[in-house]
Amino acid sequence: NANADANVIANVAAPTASPAIEAPKVVLAFRTEQIYICSREGAEIKPITQNEGLIYFYFVWSPDSSALAALATTFQEWNFLQYQAESKGELFTPAGRPRSVEKTGRERRLDDNLTIVRPVWSPDSAKIAVAFDKQVRIYDAIGDAPTQAAIPLRNQLLISSKAFDENLQRQLEGAENINAPANVNQETATLPDENSLVSFNPIINLEWTADELLYLQTGYIKQMKNETDSARSYLRWHRLIFSPQATALGN
Repeated sequence: NANADANVIANVAAPTASPAIEAPKVVLAFRTEQIYICSREGAEIKPITQNEGLIYFYFVWSPDSSALAALATTFQEWNFLQYQAESKGELFTPAGRPRSVEKTGRERRLDDNLTIVRPVWSPDSAKIAVAFDKQVRIYDAIGDAPTQAAIPLRNQLLISSKAFDENLQRQLEGAENINAPANVNQETATLPDENSLVSFNPIINLEWTADELLYLQTGYIKQMKNETDSARSYLRWHRLIFSPQATALGN
C-alpha cells in the first residue's frame, strides 16, 4: 500500500545532529606554584602570576578585592630552608619576600628581605604592613610612585620587655603590688641587655584593625617534629597608633 508506506515514512523523526563539544581551553601551567583566579562558577581560570621558579605559598585579598598581598620565595631557597628545618628536627616554616599582585597581573616586589610573618592590608586597602624581626615596614599599595616607611621597634620592645620581666619576677617572688601596671614609658639612661630579657622576642603576627591602629604580636615559637619539644611562650600583643603627617606645600 503506497499510502501506508508514505505515512510511515512521514512519521519517522528526522535524525538530529549531535551538539558540538567545545574543546577545553588551554590553561597556562608552571613547574612552581603560581596564583590563579577564576570566575565564581570555576570557569575562566588564568594565572595572575607568571614567574617560573618562584613559589607563591601565601596570599591575602585586599579588603576591596582589588589586589593581593603575597609571600614568594625561589625554588632553591625553599629547598634550602626545608633542608635546614629537617636537619634540626623542626617543622618547616617557609619564608618569603612580600609582593603586591593586582588582578591584571601587574606585580611589585615590596622588599628584598625574607620573612615568615604574613603581610596584612590596611582597612582602606591603601597600604600593606610586613614585619621583619623587630621592625614593621609599611608600603603603599596604590599609585604609580609608591613609597614605604620603616618603623624600628627594637628600643621600645626592649623597654617594654624589661618592665614585663620585672613585673613577672615580682609575681614569682610574691611581692606586694603585683597587679600594679608597669611604667613602660619611664626614662631609661641605657637600654637593657637583650640577652637578660626572656620576653624580648621577634614579631610573629600582625593585625591591622583600623586605619590608625596596627597590632603586633611578639613571642617565642619553636615547632618541632616531636611535639613534646615544641614551645610557645611569652606571647604578647603591642599596639601602634598612626597619626596624619604634615606635608610641605610647594611654592
